[in-house]
Amino acid sequence: MSDREDLDRGADSEVIEKQDDEIKEPEMWNVLLHNDNYTTKGFVVEVLSAVFHKAAVESVKIMMSVHKHGKGVVGTYTWDIAQSKVMRVHEMAKKREFPLRCSLEKAGSNGPGADRYWCLSRGWRAVYNQAFFSYYPPQQ
Repeated sequence: MSDREDLDRGADSEVIEKQDDEIKEPEMWNVLLHNDNYTTKGFVVEVLSAVFHKAAVESVKIMMSVHKHGKGVVGTYTWDIAQSKVMRVHEMAKKREFPLRCSLEKAGSNGPGADRYWCLSRGWRAVYNQAFFSYYPPQQ
């Protein structure tokens, strides 16, 4: 039996080619920066420049927006890149002893029911279908 006999054959003995699934674009995630009362504005600008490669003027604009509105989108990336950027921000903040926090939100998800992922120092916790959330430091 030849390899060709294993293929699907149509009514006229023509080889029917199997279609591959379409390649989907990866899901994009927004990296959110959250305001707090202790992290200095200068450190936030430093983080935006070092981690997100923002220009000085853009870093100041983002920092002021986060300061006024409580949180703000810093960038939109694929899951792996967004997760690594959040971890780098938390590492920098921990090293300098600031409580600066980041989280992830699925791009295009606004309002109640949006998929949100909150990164705590002790690991990832998924927070689903929650319009508003806040960070409470773990009890020591």
